[in-house]
Amino acid sequence: MKACIRELLNIYPETPVERVKQPMTQVEFDEQKTKQLEYPIRGAALGLITTPTGRIVLTQRTKPHGGWALPGGRVENEPFATAFLREAKEELGIEVKIKGLLVIENKTFISPRDEKLNFVLAIFRAECDEETLPPLTDEARIEGLNVGVFDTLTLPKGMVRRDREKIFKYL
Repeated sequence: MKACIRELLNIYPETPVERVKQPMTQVEFDEQKTKQLEYPIRGAALGLITTPTGRIVLTQRTKPHGGWALPGGRVENEPFATAFLREAKEELGIEVKIKGLLVIENKTFISPRDEKLNFVLAIFRAECDEETLPPLTDEARIEGLNVGVFDTLTLPKGMVRRDREKIFKYL
């Protein structure tokens, strides 16, 4: 995990690193653990993507953290920025432009049994040229995602942990 953080800081040296302890239910923890063991991942890359009029692009996920969320996903054998751009194309069907890295979260997921999983989450700031998103991509359908574009005053209820706060903190 430290190598991933160093890699990101070498590219984006001014980015803050936040230690985040995230208690989870046992079911959520087990789902996260299964997801991380399913195949090796380096972390996740998400993005606060805005449209030309300042609206926010979100995806609605089902598992392991259900709800509306910042788009993105797992980082495989690739740089974090590359993973974010790939995930945006796969899930949203659009090209985005990275404007910077907002924060690196050095996360620790904690189960009720005090089991711990470490995870690195990079949150990018990005823009797209589209005001309206294209129809759902095949990848989004396979993952069971919905996508939407929202004004900051009408963000959906049921957002994934801390994503609403990230929008208002970094926008």
